[in-house]
Amino acid sequence: MAKIGINQKRELAEMHYRAGVTMAKALAAKVGVTEKTMGKWIKDGHWEKLRMNIPLVKQEQVQLMLAELQAINLTVATKPEGSRYADTKTADIRRKLVADLRDLEGETSVSDKISVAMSFTKWLGKIDVAKAQEVGALLDVFIKEGLR
Repeated sequence: MAKIGINQKRELAEMHYRAGVTMAKALAAKVGVTEKTMGKWIKDGHWEKLRMNIPLVKQEQVQLMLAELQAINLTVATKPEGSRYADTKTADIRRKLVADLRDLEGETSVSDKISVAMSFTKWLGKIDVAKAQEVGALLDVFIKEGLR
């Protein structure tokens, strides 16, 4: 198993928490810390307020950015003929929005991997519990190695 630092363990635990694994004991076992440490991280980080469906939040963020981009393009398109171009500030905002969208749509984050891994193991558990446990352990190693 790959060795990861304490900050990476905290990040991994928080992602698992957000994805639905909320029992301190289970989280502690997953990332290799004590239950007491996990409880402290959850309390000090106010994780209970952060818990959400990460893929849904990502999708919502993409939709909001697309709406912003559309509004910018509409503003430029409704300018008087001969001046239908973005000023420096608007062009910069548009460029940043496009870059952010590319990052959100093209990158597979650790939280995305956790979400897919959890869905797959849950599905597999309905078919073969032992196999789901085996695959779950392998997926944990895969995700931890992605943090290095």
